[in-house]
Amino acid sequence: MSFNSNVYKVKRKNVITNPISKKLIAIKSNAMSPNNEIDYMKIILECLEINTAGLTITDIAKKTDISRNTIYRYIDILEEKDLVFKKKVGAYHLYFTKEREILKKDLIYGFYKGLLSVFKENNPNKENLYKEIGKSLAKYVPASLWAIGSKLQKRLKQFSNEFLLKTVGKFLQYLDPLKLNLTLKEIEMSENNNSVQYHFINIESAKNDPEFINHYYLLVGFVEVKLGEICGKKFKCDLQEFKISENPEDIYIKISLEIMD
Repeated sequence: MSFNSNVYKVKRKNVITNPISKKLIAIKSNAMSPNNEIDYMKIILECLEINTAGLTITDIAKKTDISRNTIYRYIDILEEKDLVFKKKVGAYHLYFTKEREILKKDLIYGFYKGLLSVFKENNPNKENLYKEIGKSLAKYVPASLWAIGSKLQKRLKQFSNEFLLKTVGKFLQYLDPLKLNLTLKEIEMSENNNSVQYHFINIESAKNDPEFINHYYLLVGFVEVKLGEICGKKFKCDLQEFKISENPEDIYIKISLEIMD
């Protein structure tokens, strides 16, 4: 697999959209004040509590069947009351409620690290098994937990192979179920535009625990299956190269992605 030395600067996009859930329908029907007015703030808060990965204004409007203007008006009030907060991800703002009842990242991280450690002790030098586990896990993680929305998923199916592979690199880290931080430094495209290599730096987990590199063997299997489901294509994703160092600036991983059909 040969690559050109082209370097692409990227911007991340992050959208999450889903049909209105039965729970949200129930919330809307019950969100009535004593004078029969709709309690929009209650609807927005409970919508955000259900969708812990964060939502844009458009996402909230679609999920609740409430106009964007109304959502804007009441989300500003909720921000003033310090009940919600937002994060800028690429061109989007994701909103979260401060009342989320979710497990702490450190707890999940520690539990997962323990599982990886036990697996490695019993299966040394068998990185390919991590990838197979990742493929299996992909079948059980719902799309609603992803930080990419249905609109983008539909667009991916229409992209040329070259544009598709470049675009995937921009949000590949958001396909990680643990949402670990890493930075895409460059993209190296093959001459036939059917394969690409992503060079990631600033890898959060590897800085804190070099052994956690095994997570990325698992991740490539996960991405291979999930991307195939989204795009209707067959992919091959592999961890091609990595470097662990005491100097955080020297740590990197290179992940390849190839379209097989």
